[in-house]
Amino acid sequence: MVRRILAALVMSTGLSGAAMAGTVSGTIGNVKPAEMPEHSVLNVRLIDVSRQDVAAEVLSSKRYKVDTLPAEFALEYDDALIDDRMSYAIQAQILNKGTLLFTNTSVVPVLTRGASDTVDVEVFPILNDLSAGKWQAYEMQGDALDGPRLPEIEFAGEGRFGATGGCNRFMGAVEVEPELTGGKVSFPSEMAGTLMACPPDLDMQERAFLKTLAGIVAFDRSGEELSFTDEAGQIVLRMRLMR
Repeated sequence: MVRRILAALVMSTGLSGAAMAGTVSGTIGNVKPAEMPEHSVLNVRLIDVSRQDVAAEVLSSKRYKVDTLPAEFALEYDDALIDDRMSYAIQAQILNKGTLLFTNTSVVPVLTRGASDTVDVEVFPILNDLSAGKWQAYEMQGDALDGPRLPEIEFAGEGRFGATGGCNRFMGAVEVEPELTGGKVSFPSEMAGTLMACPPDLDMQERAFLKTLAGIVAFDRSGEELSFTDEAGQIVLRMRLMR
């Protein structure tokens, strides 16, 4: 009888001290379905974003093997860590052997302040460091380029870019399917830009540059060298990292 009472007390104590688990779930997706390179890993984290002056605290995290997007996730957390007065968000990253391929670029709130525990998280490709790069062309269509005003491309977040053929400036967004050091890429057929009159030599260079961009289907990076190829697999543009 005494043993039964002791056992019941132990069970009661254990249950009263057990953490109450909640779950945040949803999907991780891109603008369109995407195939991931082999051995890619999805890392999903629940973070506290209440304070802007300190690094976000990670309350829960989980890793998944991922082959395609969209992908589903379910992340458990300890209810005791959640304060209704605070703000929480989901952070998602896809990595391959340490290389960051995709991440979400905006805050995805969850749990408190009217936010749900079910969310869809949109991730954007990281262009293998192109997103932080400004590149200058030194060869186009097999011909070496020389002069004080060479074509340049500067990539920004979410595939946005700015470019110049040496005279006018253009801007738009690329579509990309990244791999480990390169991937498929396409430039828009129409871009916003300036309409300055250019000297004949720069006008010819700029027209050739825009025509080259329109035919690009893939890119490859090796250190500070970047090359673009056309549908035939020919390198049509070579560039060097400026900064």
